[in-house]
Amino acid sequence: MNNWLGNISVNLKLALGFGLVLALTMLLALMAWVSLDRLTWRSDRMGDAAQLNLLLNNVRVSRLQYMLTNGDETAAQKVQVSVEAFTTQQQKLLGTFSQPENLKLLKEQVAGIGSFQQSLNKMRDAFQAGHGARTAMGSNAEVANRLIATIYSSVLQMNPGNADRFEQLQDVSRVKEQFLLTLNEVNGYIANSSPDTEQRAVNQLHETIEGLKQLSENLSISQQDVLHQLQGALASYRTALLAYKTANNLITLTGKEMVGQGSEMWARSEALYQNQLDSRDSETALMRRLQLVCTLLILLFGILAAVAITVQITRPIRETLDIVERIATGDLTQ
Repeated sequence: MNNWLGNISVNLKLALGFGLVLALTMLLALMAWVSLDRLTWRSDRMGDAAQLNLLLNNVRVSRLQYMLTNGDETAAQKVQVSVEAFTTQQQKLLGTFSQPENLKLLKEQVAGIGSFQQSLNKMRDAFQAGHGARTAMGSNAEVANRLIATIYSSVLQMNPGNADRFEQLQDVSRVKEQFLLTLNEVNGYIANSSPDTEQRAVNQLHETIEGLKQLSENLSISQQDVLHQLQGALASYRTALLAYKTANNLITLTGKEMVGQGSEMWARSEALYQNQLDSRDSETALMRRLQLVCTLLILLFGILAAVAITVQITRPIRETLDIVERIATGDLTQ
């Protein structure tokens, strides 16, 4: 190496020195560029994870609004749109992330949003069934009220001297009062669904239907046909109430399922974002160490190269000066 350096010209040695400095500078710049590029990529992934969190929050908020609107179909469509937006972002991240722990979380999210979608479908069906049951209850209540009024009017038209007239009026009034109590209890159950209000509504309706038996014993044969219609209307009302009860219980159950599913998805989404933060910190620390090591190595190599080239340039000059000095002193042996 020394012989090779010794055989080249000074200009070439200087060019070699400056070229080496430039090459080391470019290497350091390349390390900085790679570090910046990696940091930018990680920042993009953090943005993707943050966007997933935002879309998941939209899903949870729209689901809550859907519940507050008592199953409004427009609100249901908003929930569906938010679920689809979340799913689209999730599929995008599956093609972007590569670390196994991130892919595991994303695949779990796929299963989670799938379960959430199934629960949403069940809830929408339950709300529709509940609305249908309430409509049926309203129709049957109108029919029952009309039939009770018909029976009451028929009893009023009886001969005032009829000994059964007063007792029948009492029986019809009692049935009417019990049915009004039933409507009140059912409305209370619809407004505030709980096991207590549910049981009170069912019990009151049962008591109203049982009261028809005593009324049937006292009514005349001509009034029995209307009474049978009333019994049919109340039976249909009870069927609708039981259908509403089933739908309402399903809504409550699926609501709890969706809350749990939303919490689990939120925890996974937060874990995904935290993974990006941890990866950013670890990658930043690694790049700092690499830059420091490269800087030290480049500095050391540059110093060694500078010393080597300087020696190769200055040594022949020193040797020549030594010879000139000896000749000047009269030593002509060189």
